[in-house]
Amino acid sequence: MRELDVAKRIAVKAGEMLKRNHSGRRAISLKEGAGNLVTDMDHASEDLIVRALRREFPDHAIVAEESGAVGTSPHRWYVDPIDGTTNYAHGFPIWAVTLAYERDGRLEAGVTYAPMLDEIYWAHRGGGA
Repeated sequence: MRELDVAKRIAVKAGEMLKRNHSGRRAISLKEGAGNLVTDMDHASEDLIVRALRREFPDHAIVAEESGAVGTSPHRWYVDPIDGTTNYAHGFPIWAVTLAYERDGRLEAGVTYAPMLDEIYWAHRGGGA
């Protein structure tokens, strides 16, 4: 499945960028809710992912954690640029990049890449995990 292959490649690219910048100082702010952090690297990762998805699938909609929904299409991507931002912000190595692809309202594929563990997980409809 092309969407799954692209999602894996993009998740790894974003994860490796985050890993390279993991030990640097973070610009941290709060979004809605107590303890709900967002960092400069959430935005950098989301930017990288959204640009890559737009290049590969210009007609697909994207729902990203930090920037919200863009576009309308039966094809939709869900993006969590750092799944575990609090861990990332505090230097704890348990965090990941997560992408999911939906077609016609049905989830078709998902990828989670944990760069600090060098582990990637994925699944697709009809193919298991």
